[in-house]
Amino acid sequence: MKGTRLTDRQHEVLQKIREYVERCGVPPSRTELAQSVGLTFPTAVKTHLEALERKGWIELKPGMDRGIVLLREGTPVFDVSTLPTVPAGAPALADETAASFRVPGQLSKRIHPQADFYVVVRGDSMDLVGYNSNDIVAVRRNPEPTEGDVVIARIDREITLKCFHRPAPDRIELQPRSSNGEHETIVIDKTTGDWEIVGVVVGAMIGARPTAGC
Repeated sequence: MKGTRLTDRQHEVLQKIREYVERCGVPPSRTELAQSVGLTFPTAVKTHLEALERKGWIELKPGMDRGIVLLREGTPVFDVSTLPTVPAGAPALADETAASFRVPGQLSKRIHPQADFYVVVRGDSMDLVGYNSNDIVAVRRNPEPTEGDVVIARIDREITLKCFHRPAPDRIELQPRSSNGEHETIVIDKTTGDWEIVGVVVGAMIGARPTAGC
């Protein structure tokens, strides 16, 4: 997986490129791009463009002033370190950051159904369906998942990422899908305890392999 974390300046440059392409249908020239981010000389933007290319966000065409090809056009851009995490393993305490799931400033409109928030996976309990530690998953709030959905669940003050299974009307199982045999199914009696299904995974980004279910 390529390193994709961007500095604030790189983020700004990438967003300006995207906005220009959406507005004009072609990439900006170096001069136009430099002006849009407050740089005096076109050559000053070169370092940022090369960094974006190294990190896999754009491709630069040699000898072309507008030779900027956008990659990952459906991928929101944000600093991974600002996102809350969700354990793909034993449930972990939901601290204030993880409990107050939030939407990053730049959201992809190409994910359908559109995500309500993004979280970083920690652990390997869902690796067999393509969600690995440090992947980012897009989640839509939905308290009524269907059989086989990958969900984020809260049990008391702990959260976890698991596969949803309802073997009986009053019983729910949160099942791992892992190459690690140490992970166990979590059984919930719907009539007791403090729990909820926070949301359903609708996609994944930056190296994760999306799946429709389990």
